[in-house]
Amino acid sequence: MNKILVVTVYAGSKKLVEMTERMLLRLPLCDPRWHGLKSQALQVVAVNNGAERKVGEGLADKHVNLTENVGFGKAINRAIELFFDKDTTDVLVLNNDLEFTHPDWLAECMKVRDGKRIISPFTDNTATSVARSDGPLNGASRRCRQVSAFSWLVPRSAIEMLRKRFGFQLFDPDFFAYGEDDLTAAILRKHVDPRPFIVVPRAWVRHLKHQTGKELGHHGGMKRNLELLASKMRTHGLR
Repeated sequence: MNKILVVTVYAGSKKLVEMTERMLLRLPLCDPRWHGLKSQALQVVAVNNGAERKVGEGLADKHVNLTENVGFGKAINRAIELFFDKDTTDVLVLNNDLEFTHPDWLAECMKVRDGKRIISPFTDNTATSVARSDGPLNGASRRCRQVSAFSWLVPRSAIEMLRKRFGFQLFDPDFFAYGEDDLTAAILRKHVDPRPFIVVPRAWVRHLKHQTGKELGHHGGMKRNLELLASKMRTHGLR
């Protein structure tokens, strides 16, 4: 059976750990096998990125416990490095501040996967307007240039390309928080397709957004993030 490697990262206080646990409790209901797709199994990895405590043992198949917060991208990369194997067809990156009020969202994403582009559901709270709605919508999936990495279903081919060309699993480890998904998107636009994302209106998740960033003092518009992103874009000849 093919395997989707699901990775979520959590940090900070007990309150944020409990938020992560609520998300993980609902995640099994989203398994595509419950929604008519029999060929995919989930392997869930929870990465403790220096949190106050780790999530409950029964909430994930694998746990990675880091002694300090190494940043979002490095934590995601570490899980992929450890558990991406010959059976892994996709990596599903999930923010830990999601709520799955419509459990069929992942099955809807799987229906349009093409082995090349990153698939994303819609959500209520994202800077990416093309993927924003108040709930599931009827309509065809749409290709676009970029989607924030609140929920990325990444094909194996993208992971392998990034490893070969850039030496990292999914995100440039020089970023601590914010900007890493912008850089990966720009790389995909150059090396995969000018519109390397597919957003699926019928797939929808609720996004509480910025819960970890608020507590830890990180946000997307921080000067150092923008400067690093601009520097990386120039270095790699990206747009």
